[in-house]
Amino acid sequence: TYGPFSGELRRTYPAVDGSPNFCTNPGELYFVWQESQLGYNTGDLKVVIEEGTPSAPSPSVPISLPNANELYPWLACIAVNPDDPFNIIVTAWSYLNGGNSMIYAWITNDGAYTWIGPIPICQISVQGGTGHVRWGTNNYIFFTFQDTFSIGGTQVVYPYYTESTDGGYTWSTPLLLPVPYVTSNAWFLWTEFDCEVVNNEPWAVYTDLDSDSMWLFHGIGNPGNWTWEVFNVRQIGAESLWVGDTLYYCYPSQYPNVSYEPVSNTILIGYKAYYLKVCANDTIYNGAHIGGIYSTDNGATWGISSPLSTPNNGEIPWGDWSATEVAHRLVNINGNVYSYGIWVNGTDLNLYFERGMIKPFYATGIEENSNKAISRADLQVSPTINTGLAYVTFNMPEPGNAKLKLFDASGRLIDDIFDGYLVQGNQRVDLNVSPLANGSYFIILETGYSRKVVKFIVAK
Repeated sequence: TYGPFSGELRRTYPAVDGSPNFCTNPGELYFVWQESQLGYNTGDLKVVIEEGTPSAPSPSVPISLPNANELYPWLACIAVNPDDPFNIIVTAWSYLNGGNSMIYAWITNDGAYTWIGPIPICQISVQGGTGHVRWGTNNYIFFTFQDTFSIGGTQVVYPYYTESTDGGYTWSTPLLLPVPYVTSNAWFLWTEFDCEVVNNEPWAVYTDLDSDSMWLFHGIGNPGNWTWEVFNVRQIGAESLWVGDTLYYCYPSQYPNVSYEPVSNTILIGYKAYYLKVCANDTIYNGAHIGGIYSTDNGATWGISSPLSTPNNGEIPWGDWSATEVAHRLVNINGNVYSYGIWVNGTDLNLYFERGMIKPFYATGIEENSNKAISRADLQVSPTINTGLAYVTFNMPEPGNAKLKLFDASGRLIDDIFDGYLVQGNQRVDLNVSPLANGSYFIILETGYSRKVVKFIVAK
C-alpha cells in the first residue's frame, strides 16, 4: 500500500505497534526499522508515523533516533503505552560492527516526533541476543531477551527478563525465566521468542530447539516479585484435524508469538505448524501454516484454533517457510477475534500477510489438571521417541476396515503397516522402527469414517 518509506538502500528487521484504536485514530500507528545504507553491519534506527487513515495513508518522513547510528543497533522492537498512544518506547541491541553489547531504549512522549535516549537497559554478552518489549498500564514495561548461562560448565544462551515501573527510564536487575528443563545443548535462538503484558502481568514464550519444548511463562503477582506459571505449548497444541484432503497437524514447531485482545480477554500463542495434503496416489505435500492455541480465562484453559493461515494449496514446502511476527496484533470485529500474521516463502523470497479468525479446532477447549497433563487424540505411538520397538494404539468405535500407513517427514510412503478388518474397541499394532533412519515420521490411520495422524521421532 505504501511503497518504500525512504529512498535509502537497506531497511531490515522492522517492527510495528499501535494504540488499540489505531485503525480509527490517525497518528497512533508506528513503524521502526534498522536502516543500513551500507548493508547489514551498519545501521540507523528510524521511526515513521502513520499520520493518515487506512483509506488515505500518509506516512510521516522517517525520523532517526538520537545517536542510534553510533551504536550499530540490531533487532529493534517498539511498544505503545496503552494509557497514552503518544508515549512510545523503542529498544535495540548495540551489536553490529563492534557495538558495545548494551541494550538501549528510546522514549517519546509526543507521538514519535522527539525522542529521549539512548537509555541503557542492561549489558549482555556478545553471544546473547536482543529482546522484545511490551507495555502494560501504570508505566509498567516488560522486556525479555537472551544472554548466556552456565549449564554443567557449558555456556548456553538462555531466557532472561527485566522490567521498568517508571515508563522505561530505569530498569530492574535482569533475572532468569524459570525453564523447567534445560541441557548443555539448549538452543534458544533470537527468532524463537516473544512477550506480551496481559492485565498488567507479563507473558513470554520461548522455543528450545534442543528439546521438545515451547515454554510459555506467565508471571502472577507484582513487578519484582512474580510467581511464574509455566506451560509447554507443544503439549497443548499437539492435535490434528482433517479438512477435506488436508490434514492440519497443529504441533507447534518454531517462531512463537504471544498477543492479547482485551475485549474478549483472548490470549493467542501463534507459531509455525505442519499441514499434510494427501493426494489420491498417496503423494503428500508437507508444508506449513500458522497455528495457534488460545485462552479466554487468563491461561486456566486452552483451546486449539483452526488454521490462522492458508497453506497455499501445498505449494510452500515445510523447509521454505518461516514466520516473522505471527499474530502480532489481535483485533475484535463484531465479536470475532482475528489475528494478523506475516510469514515468508524462503524460495521465492515473497513476504505474505494474512488475517485468520480465531475459532475452536474442536468443539471444546483443553483443560489442564493439577499435574499439567494434556488430553490427547486416541491415535498414539508409544514411546513417541523410538529406538527400536514401538506400538500404535487407537480405538475403533465400530467394526470395519482400517489402514495404517507410515510416511517420512518429506511425505514419502514408507510402509503399509496394516490393511484389514478390525472388530470394535481398542487396538494395538506393533511397529519395528529399527530399520528406519533417525528423523521424524507420520502414521496415518484411515477408516470408513475418519482419518487421523500421529507424529513420532526415531532417535538411535
